[in-house]
Amino acid sequence: MLDLASTLPADTAPAGFTAKLERAAGEQSGPDFLRLVAQMIRVLGRHPLPDFQTLPMSPWEIKVKFPRLYHFSAWVSWGIYDSLAEGIQEGVESEHPDCHEFLPALAGELQEALILFPDSEQMKTALKPGIDWACADTFRDVLRRVNEHIAEQH
Repeated sequence: MLDLASTLPADTAPAGFTAKLERAAGEQSGPDFLRLVAQMIRVLGRHPLPDFQTLPMSPWEIKVKFPRLYHFSAWVSWGIYDSLAEGIQEGVESEHPDCHEFLPALAGELQEALILFPDSEQMKTALKPGIDWACADTFRDVLRRVNEHIAEQH
């Protein structure tokens, strides 16, 4: 479709299309830009990008994708507490009484990680560079504690 659109006269385009195309194309001509985008889409169709399970994330990607989970690591990774369980509990309770601003988003990131990486080995491979305690069972434990805290305290 983009190839076809690149051959059409500019006066046949819908209102506003030409201006948007020129802005997107930058220094390239509109038709050349459309052909380039079409070619890129075809290449991606032949060589799909790897999914999260097969390509480990870098620390900065983890920080962007899971910012609350990344920062929660301070409670469990820095050796402040005697056990992982103690660090998790302190981390969950740390924001009280304003935890309504943090815990729901943390729970969402934990759930997303569990969906993206249902297998603990996949999770460890993908998240270890930024979340060294990444483990499906541990994430489920944090979720359980978040839910308990919200149910008991709010």
